[in-house]
Amino acid sequence: MSWDAIGAISETIGAIAVVISLIYVAVQINKNTNLAKSEYHTTSVSGSARFHHWKSANEVNARIYATGMNDFRSLNLHERVILDGVLLDLVLMFRDIQEAHERGFMELDTYDAWVRFVGANLGMPGGKMWWEQARGLFLERVQSAIDTGIENTPPLQEFMSIVYEE
Repeated sequence: MSWDAIGAISETIGAIAVVISLIYVAVQINKNTNLAKSEYHTTSVSGSARFHHWKSANEVNARIYATGMNDFRSLNLHERVILDGVLLDLVLMFRDIQEAHERGFMELDTYDAWVRFVGANLGMPGGKMWWEQARGLFLERVQSAIDTGIENTPPLQEFMSIVYEE
């Protein structure tokens, strides 16, 4: 066997090894992408649960939420600070969801559900008061998405009237 034949066999083996390596890398990237999508979805559910848990954890939180979302200014200073922190956290969670969606890690239906969820909450009268003051803290694309959610989703007290009627 000549050196040319040995060289050709070596090149063929090397090319096959490169193809196998590329296939392996592609499979790993796909697995990592699916894992990232799953983690973002889990994070979105956990964030929503954290928000719901806070507002329903006790009577004080429920009163702060229900009163403040009806008329933010009717709360005392300490209550406004508390609700401000909760609403900031909600919008920051949404910003993370939006980023995950933009990067292809969040399905459109999950993202749209979050737009509606945030819009329904911030569409309440006190939520609108807060959003008018706080919206400048966020990127334009976050502002735009939340504004769309507020415009296109009934406020929470309208479609969950059983919860909010006295």
